[in-house]
Amino acid sequence: MNRRLYVATLAGGAAVVGCANVHDAGIVAPVPSPNASVTPGSCATPDTTDTNVVYVAMSSDMAPAADSSGNSIFGFAPYPSLASEGIVPQTSAAVPVTTGQLVQFVNTEPSGSTIGHSAVGFTTSAFPALPYSFPSGSDAQLGTAITKTISPGTQTPWATGEIAPASSSVAGTACASQVFSTATTGTFYFGDFTTYDSAASMRGEIVVSQ
Repeated sequence: MNRRLYVATLAGGAAVVGCANVHDAGIVAPVPSPNASVTPGSCATPDTTDTNVVYVAMSSDMAPAADSSGNSIFGFAPYPSLASEGIVPQTSAAVPVTTGQLVQFVNTEPSGSTIGHSAVGFTTSAFPALPYSFPSGSDAQLGTAITKTISPGTQTPWATGEIAPASSSVAGTACASQVFSTATTGTFYFGDFTTYDSAASMRGEIVVSQ
């Protein structure tokens, strides 16, 4: 499915940070249509030597795709090549992990881009229908576990806050989220705070198995 058809489908009502070396692969990403501002998170440093970490690429230039159930996903994909400075994923995909592995989100927009991204966990067992408004507090960094259980004092399970794009002044760097643990099996749905309730509607899945 191409981007134009994907956006048209959504518009028609379908339910639908740290530094590490990465290549920008020469991608020129379009600017998503934001619906709210998001609070910048800290810029954590991915440990590229830890094989227990599963990295998740975030990019508005990925092609949309469908999961095994036919749900539309867009803008997120596994990023196994982070440690070797591989090419940024070109197609969106669900992120498979096993219990006990760690998850970290990486903004893979090109160096010098101004596009930030975030991931906010849903409590639901499917993507919430549009229009959708995130609960208060979802715009800031929250939690350290991939779960559907809301964090105390909030209505959100977990959130990254905004993860900045690569710095144009420091070549080959990229920002990442805090590290999340995975202790419970299941499919965990999440969306980008600024674009989920828009035609761009960036959304993804983490599938945790034993």
